[in-house]
Amino acid sequence: MEQDLIGQAEAADAEPSKGPPADWYPDPDQAGVERYWDGHAWTDRRAPRGPSAPAQTAAPTQPAAYWACGIAIVGMLIGAIGPWVDAGFVSAGGLEDGGDGWIVLGAGIVAGALWLGSREAPTARTVAMAILGVIAAVVAIIDIADIEGRGGLVGAVASPGWGIILSAASGGGLAAAAVVLRASRK
Repeated sequence: MEQDLIGQAEAADAEPSKGPPADWYPDPDQAGVERYWDGHAWTDRRAPRGPSAPAQTAAPTQPAAYWACGIAIVGMLIGAIGPWVDAGFVSAGGLEDGGDGWIVLGAGIVAGALWLGSREAPTARTVAMAILGVIAAVVAIIDIADIEGRGGLVGAVASPGWGIILSAASGGGLAAAAVVLRASRK
């Protein structure tokens, strides 16, 4: 390529209408030096030729399962503080009166810390995240069954709230995503 530019520049000396555009090019007379071509002729302006810029490498990307774990953890945290029981206009959150939402919240916080530290693929952390996801899902599923089994709260029919359903789904999602993440990093 360097010879092509030099050849074009020399040809442009003979024919001023043709040649490479004005720019810095390797000096045809001195190795390791660049010389400015004004579009018609070489100028007296020279500069030492700098080292080539290193090739840009793409930032490492995380697999989709890594991000799925993060989303599931956020779901666990939101679900833990959301309503776990709905009875008409009355609802009870998972954190009220020492409820099981505290277990899900704790599991979500620990899983979040493990997730943030799992960028470099330590498999023990992904296994621990899967276990925490299973714990959150099991706690929420047991509470859903308990709510549906009791049937009534203050004379109204109680039903599982969106918080407990989100906790169960997110816990299961975290367990599944962590297993997939571990498998992808073997």
